[in-house]
Amino acid sequence: MLAADHTRNFTINTWVKNFAGTKQSLTNPLLWAVFILYVVLAGYTIAHHEMWGDEIHSWNIAKGSAGFSDLISNSRYEGHPPVWYIILWSVSKFTHNLEYVQAVHLIIASLAVFLILFFSSFPLTTRILMPFGYFFLFEYAVISRNYAPAVLLVICICLVMRKHFRYKLLLYYFLLFLLSNTHVQAILLAASLHLYFLLFTYEENKSKSNTTLHILLGILIALPAVYFIFPPADSQLNTQFWMDRWSIHRVTAFSQGPLRAFLPVPAWWNYHFWNTQFLIEAKNDHSLFRFINLFTAITLTLLAIFILKKNGKARYCLQQTWY
Repeated sequence: MLAADHTRNFTINTWVKNFAGTKQSLTNPLLWAVFILYVVLAGYTIAHHEMWGDEIHSWNIAKGSAGFSDLISNSRYEGHPPVWYIILWSVSKFTHNLEYVQAVHLIIASLAVFLILFFSSFPLTTRILMPFGYFFLFEYAVISRNYAPAVLLVICICLVMRKHFRYKLLLYYFLLFLLSNTHVQAILLAASLHLYFLLFTYEENKSKSNTTLHILLGILIALPAVYFIFPPADSQLNTQFWMDRWSIHRVTAFSQGPLRAFLPVPAWWNYHFWNTQFLIEAKNDHSLFRFINLFTAITLTLLAIFILKKNGKARYCLQQTWY
């Protein structure tokens, strides 16, 4: 999901530690030049981006809600927690011009890049290149969805998690609450970060009672998000809708996960290559790729496990999972 010079080091532990170092100088002219270039490129692209149907759909939900309670009720049918809809609803109280939505989204994306450039301890090359990858320059910047707020909140949590200051826990749980209520997949991110927080906290004080308290607080924080991702019973896409359509063939989608995650190369020969993966698409024309894909997915998964075994916290999590 996030690019770096050394892919093998991208665990939750490394990500948090890279944001836990000494903040970079705000007077560094190179970093400021990179930041300004990013804002200019992202702003230019956003200005020439015709908003997609899903972007406008979320905007229409927020704009058409008479009040806050109405907004919460309407957004429950979307399968996503409501933070992004609350942002859109707030914008709609001042204007119905979609350019302001894009401006707000650009500010959120720029803040995320600003924190990476000036407050992370990634190598200088990584910090310079990361903003200009596909995700930070397009997916998290141009598309006005709930991705960028989730990324910004992840970065903020990484910044405060290993610090020691007054009201740290209050700020941490507030950010964790916002993250878990931003996107359905952000709930998994929040759970991963909180698991790291639990391990880090336990290593510091070795108190089981304190760790148990944080476990309960994490569960409590997650409850509103879990409530929102399940649509109401009168929704066409309610839980029963998905249960009725579940079959063993859907399990094959799990085998495609490693291919999409570790080899995110689109099927370049298709005119509409968006959201495609070249090995998965090749399987449709050549049955041999069924075996090649399965072998590749297993190999990538085992390789990831082998690399993560070198990390203490990742090894601890693996042991707790299997034993």
